[in-house]
Amino acid sequence: MSDFYPINQVGTRVRTLKASAAAPSLSEGDLTLGSCDLSGNLRVTGGGGGGGGGAVTVADGADVTQGAIADAAVATDATGTVNAHLRGLVKLLASCISIGSSWMQVSIQNATLAVTQSLTAAPATPGYVSLISVGTGAYVNITTNIATSTVTIVEDGENPTTAFKVRRPGSGTNTSTYGTGRSYTFSAPPGTRFAASQTVGSVETVTGTVNFIQDEQ
Repeated sequence: MSDFYPINQVGTRVRTLKASAAAPSLSEGDLTLGSCDLSGNLRVTGGGGGGGGGAVTVADGADVTQGAIADAAVATDATGTVNAHLRGLVKLLASCISIGSSWMQVSIQNATLAVTQSLTAAPATPGYVSLISVGTGAYVNITTNIATSTVTIVEDGENPTTAFKVRRPGSGTNTSTYGTGRSYTFSAPPGTRFAASQTVGSVETVTGTVNFIQDEQ
């Protein structure tokens, strides 16, 4: 039986939905309602890459918005294709990330940094260590040699022999006793430093005269 049916007096033919193993061939001027395979699935042809839901191929550069493979990178707020901006992002990331270690590399220009609080200059000498002789019966003043934040005293030698007593500035005759081998640190108030030649406290041994290390940092 023919699958074409006349619908008017001028002989125009209309194709009904025909089931066939292969897609039907059409003639110029045929009106068709469609075609399906032997399982009843309607045949649909895509606009770009073939029927049946196949991939669509767009020629390089054919889409003016998507762009071409060789489009130059756009790394600023400027017009360009999608591919150009994607290449700009890759270029920007590659400029500040170490590919081998995945570390972010950052360069800071001093001219862009603003200091909002005053800074305390570091001492010209990073530290100072000296020996002082300390005995019993009389306090020995601990006087700085440099501008420093801390002054630490401890008995010299690998085998300490005596405990010692400490007086802090402003404590009057009040003392604190520290055991043999202990150390004591005089600390400047937070955010300040002891001035050079400033007396930060005094020390006396409990028994005998020994050398103490005075470490200023």
